[in-house]
Amino acid sequence: MPEVHVRPLLAVAVVLAACTQAPPATPIGENPGSPPSAQPPADRSPTPANTRGVVIAETVAGGLVNPWAQDLSMGQGKIMRITSTGSAPSDNPFVAVANAQAIWSYGHRNVQSAALHPETGQLWTVEHGARGGDELNRPERGKNYGWPVITYGVDYSGARIGEGTTKAGLEQPVYYWDPVIAPSGMAFYTASAIPGWRGSVLIGSLSPGALVRLEVTNGRVTRETRYLGELGERIRDVTVGPDGFVYLVTDSGNGRVLRVKPAAG
Repeated sequence: MPEVHVRPLLAVAVVLAACTQAPPATPIGENPGSPPSAQPPADRSPTPANTRGVVIAETVAGGLVNPWAQDLSMGQGKIMRITSTGSAPSDNPFVAVANAQAIWSYGHRNVQSAALHPETGQLWTVEHGARGGDELNRPERGKNYGWPVITYGVDYSGARIGEGTTKAGLEQPVYYWDPVIAPSGMAFYTASAIPGWRGSVLIGSLSPGALVRLEVTNGRVTRETRYLGELGERIRDVTVGPDGFVYLVTDSGNGRVLRVKPAAG
C-alpha cells in the first residue's frame, strides 16, 4: 500500500486503501466549513450515567429552528435509552410521562455520534450546531441541553437563535466549536500503539476536514489538536482497531480507509 507521512505536532503515518463502495451522503442539517478555532471548555465534573446494558439512540431536531427538541411528546432532538428488547428501563427519567418513557435527555439539535467512556460507562456525544456551536456533550439523566433556547451558534442567515448562550436549568456543553468542525464519528482511544493518545477523544471533522483529538482531564477538555487537514478530506467516521491504530473513513465519491499510526523517525 502507498504510505503518506504527515507531521502536525505529533507525527503519524497514513496508509491508504480504497473503499469497496462510496460512503453515505451528508446528513440534513450539516454545517458549512469554517477555519479551526475552539472555545474554552466549561468546567463541569462527570456524573455516572448508568448507561451500561442499554441501547442508546439519537434523534435529530432538524436543520430548521423549531421547538420540537423541547417537547417531550415528540421524538426529535432526544437521546433515547431502551433495553435490548426495545422497552424503556424503569429508571429512565420520564417513565411516568406519556410518550416520553424512552427519553434519556433532550434539547439536542443534531447528534452525529456517541461513545461510552471506557472506564465510567458514561455516554458522550457530539452534535452539529447551526452556524457555529458544534458541541461535545455528556448527556445525563433527564437533563435539558438547550436547543433551540440556548446555543453558541446563529442561524445560517446570521439571525440570532433563542435567548442567548446560557439560561438557568439548561445544560452547558462540555466543549463547543465556533467556527464549526462539522463533527462526525467519535471514539475513545484506549490503546497504546500511538504514544500520548491514550484517554483522548477522537472525532472526525467533515468541514474543514481533519481528525480532531481532545485531551480530557476530570471531565474537562484541556487541549485540542488537529491532524490530516492537509489531505483535504471529509472524515466521516473514526474507530480504534484491534492493532491499536486509528482507522478513518473519508466521505467522497472515491472514499478511502485511512490507517493512522506513528511515523518512523
